Amino acid sequence: MKKVVILGAGFAGLHIFYTLRHQIGEKIEITIVNPLEHSLLKPSLPDVALDGLEVSHTHIPIRRSIEAKGGRLIENEAVQIDADKQAVYLKNGDTLSYDTLFIAMGAVKDYDAIEGFGEYGYSVCDDVQAQRLWKRLQNFEGGDIVTGSAKSVFGTRVDAPKLSAPCEGPIGEVMFLADHYLKHEKHLLPEDYRINIFSPASEFFEDVGPQPHKVVGKYMEESQMKLHTAKVLQKIEKEYVVFEDGTKLPCDLAVIIPPYKAPPGHRRFRSGR
Repeated sequence: MKKVVILGAGFAGLHIFYTLRHQIGEKIEITIVNPLEHSLLKPSLPDVALDGLEVSHTHIPIRRSIEAKGGRLIENEAVQIDADKQAVYLKNGDTLSYDTLFIAMGAVKDYDAIEGFGEYGYSVCDDVQAQRLWKRLQNFEGGDIVTGSAKSVFGTRVDAPKLSAPCEGPIGEVMFLADHYLKHEKHLLPEDYRINIFSPASEFFEDVGPQPHKVVGKYMEESQMKLHTAKVLQKIEKEYVVFEDGTKLPCDLAVIIPPYKAPPGHRRFRSGR
């Protein structure tokens, strides 16, 4: 029986698994490797970070459903892939052989690439950071909020739009939800806080059309939010965020989408082909 290994159990990994089972049935052996027994519902993380949603609502148990479809879930992490030997090496020292490999581990959020993030930065990009931001927001009594995406460098093997920011959709959610919470839950006045948005690109939401720009721009203007484009984040300090062009913004709360990098298994990929 042919062996299929899927690395990652997010949206992509689970979609691959269920599609294979639907189209091929149990003629193949499918193993999924994922660090945890649950899949993370990432679109709900801003609700955890800015509206107090219980983090358990973002954890989707997957073992029972995978095993019910004849699959196998290994709770571990791929640290190296050898394409010539058709082998995946796991963190616990085990090795998996495969006939077909699907890599669906997603990107790693590289918080350490931002100087000062550990001391002064917050994010919505995982379940740990989301809870950390919610706790900070509850204690926020006014001041300057700065939110934006750090610049990422993407590969060129795939014919895709060349974007400067890894993902700016969550930035829209951060500014909308934070503004609503501070205004309607904390009952702060407009003069009590300011929200500044930055983007490393020359255009905010560079991957969408003119209509979203018009709608978002109107809301930002009504809410007195200020947009700063072509700003590449250099570091976060106690009272400022600093950009590569030497400019800086006053900051009491920095909410950042960090750069993306490849998972360990990608970075240690061996192939002589």
